[in-house]
Amino acid sequence: MRKFLTPMIAVLSLAGCAHNPSASWVGGVSPKDGKVIGSDLGAYVASQLPSVKSSVWVQPMDGNERGPVIDSLENTLRQKGYPVLPDSASRPTNAHLIRFLVSGKPAWGETNAFILIDGKEASREYVKDTLGALRPAGPFSVRE
Repeated sequence: MRKFLTPMIAVLSLAGCAHNPSASWVGGVSPKDGKVIGSDLGAYVASQLPSVKSSVWVQPMDGNERGPVIDSLENTLRQKGYPVLPDSASRPTNAHLIRFLVSGKPAWGETNAFILIDGKEASREYVKDTLGALRPAGPFSVRE
């Protein structure tokens, strides 16, 4: 039941909180967990793009805010050799569009992350292990 409710809660909470519906978004996630998720999302993006010659542009959060998720995602892509274009008001035409939504439910120890690569959506649930570290609960689910 929680597997069904958690994504629904995430989507409903996003609808009420987001000022810019096309911005990336993070809520209910600690900076430490944000770094873990950002790194994992970066590795996923790298596994989906055709080559390291592909430029990427990460949709900024509302107000061009930065945070651990976006910093870690971009750093992971840079470490893997992808050119990450700087923040700007709109996406450069030659870049892959990366957008993410991350919603945590700290009381449950769960977090959901949704990533869109040029509009193709994937999601993954994360849970806290017995030591309190955030871990993926399974593989990415891809919406075709």
